[in-house]
Amino acid sequence: MEENKYTGDMEPTDLTPSAEWLPAIVSIDMQVFGTPYEPDNGFNRGTIFPALYKPFLAGGMSNAK
Repeated sequence: MEENKYTGDMEPTDLTPSAEWLPAIVSIDMQVFGTPYEPDNGFNRGTIFPALYKPFLAGGMSNAK
């Protein structure tokens, strides 16, 4: 049996932490359903759901109109 390079144990395990793992924390808000955009307006915005409309504003919110 080959030695486990992470723990030095002779018993390999699938849950052995390694430098290849990236820690992550995920937070997802619940979508609030509201009145959807009209189809033409939604097509131009890329979504019919106002809660999902997040336009890219180059330079930050100071460029928002």
